[in-house]
Amino acid sequence: MRLFETRKDRWPRQAGKAVLEYEHTGEPVREGNKIIIPDDGRVELFRLQKGWNQFLVGLGENSLWFGGTDENPFLVRLGSDVFDEFVQSPKGFYSLLVPKLIRNLQEKFPSVTYVRQGDIFAFPLPYSWEELEKAFNICHWYTLAYKEVKKAELMLFGTRHTLSGVNLVVGEESGFFRGLVTQLVEGTVNAPDHTTRVLEGPHVIAQTAHLYSPKEAD
Repeated sequence: MRLFETRKDRWPRQAGKAVLEYEHTGEPVREGNKIIIPDDGRVELFRLQKGWNQFLVGLGENSLWFGGTDENPFLVRLGSDVFDEFVQSPKGFYSLLVPKLIRNLQEKFPSVTYVRQGDIFAFPLPYSWEELEKAFNICHWYTLAYKEVKKAELMLFGTRHTLSGVNLVVGEESGFFRGLVTQLVEGTVNAPDHTTRVLEGPHVIAQTAHLYSPKEAD
């Protein structure tokens, strides 16, 4: 939907819990339950779910935002490369957001399902910490070292998501995970506007793919 081609009384005004408003702003912005979309001739809206529950906002060739309601209203800017892939395969949009590492694990363990909290994905590994430690030591990939976090909370990927519990960071030189900055964790993940996730046993976590500014993800 191109706004300048559509009568204003037909512009969507609700996206789940989010109220949509149109103002002369530079870029789309979220203020609480309100998502403000620029009243700009360049703006295009793409509906992803019925009732505009989730949608994309295009502002020119290289600016794309993903917004609407997940558990609560959200708005996040995506990388411009997503748009071309979305146009080629609109139905595959959500799969584009799944991190490559999580997709790889899903292929290797098809009976296991990842969980998600906003832009954080967590994949439960079908192994215990002891089994992982033994395998890593045998292969000389990495020396596992547990870090107990009792009162402190660790920020995940510099976002508003925090982890309390057991945290294990696996760096870039770690065999199976080589070339991918990864974290193996166990504990409780909290974030504003999202349901608390309790991760029992080793989980690989990764952040949504194609984010324009990962640390500013909503």
